[in-house]
Amino acid sequence: MIRAFASGICFLPVAVAACSGPKPERRPPAAPAAAAKTGATAAQVRDTLESGGEVVGDSASAPSTVHWISDANALSLLGLMNARQLSAADLELSSWHSDTVRAFAVTMARTHADLQHSIDSLVDQIHIAPIAPALAEPLGAQMQSQIDSLRGLGVGLDRAYVREQVASHELMSENVRQLAGVVERPEIGSLLAGVAARVDSALARARMVDAMLTAADSAAAADSTSRAEARAARRRRGG
Repeated sequence: MIRAFASGICFLPVAVAACSGPKPERRPPAAPAAAAKTGATAAQVRDTLESGGEVVGDSASAPSTVHWISDANALSLLGLMNARQLSAADLELSSWHSDTVRAFAVTMARTHADLQHSIDSLVDQIHIAPIAPALAEPLGAQMQSQIDSLRGLGVGLDRAYVREQVASHELMSENVRQLAGVVERPEIGSLLAGVAARVDSALARARMVDAMLTAADSAAAADSTSRAEARAARRRRGG
């Protein structure tokens, strides 16, 4: 399902029917001057100049279908999500208290650094520079708000970071799969498939750490309650 980030904004709308409201104006293919300026073919220009949420008609598609996300846009959004994950790991590693959560954050930092290397390598290989669409703003703001909620938490940072990682990797997993459904270059599709697998693995690890911390907190709370009850019983006997 297409995910709404803000009122009136839909993420990865592949067809006009995906969002409510009037149909967007269909635009003609990019002018030859744009191709001459970049040295790209008309088809490449069409694929990469859809930044800012512009709708570009695809003559090879059915008349009712328009593409809102180009391959260049997909690469940009992928890099944006990955960068936010690195920022979250950096924040945890700057103020960690739990050895367990620190080790988890190190793994997340390494995972997303490797993913960024894969993204950069493909960009160099296929010569498609990432171009941020208008959709990058609400997506980036949503992930940044998750990171900002961690600041100044002190000893509560570790638990909050793990919960944030569960939420942010769920979001990233969903969006990566939506991107995989709209890209045209097979190389980008393969990259997104690999990223989806790595993100799902990171999500599973985040859930495991979260469950472990929750169990430890429950055990600590039960032990505290038991000790309090024992002290109360001793006071009653003494009285």
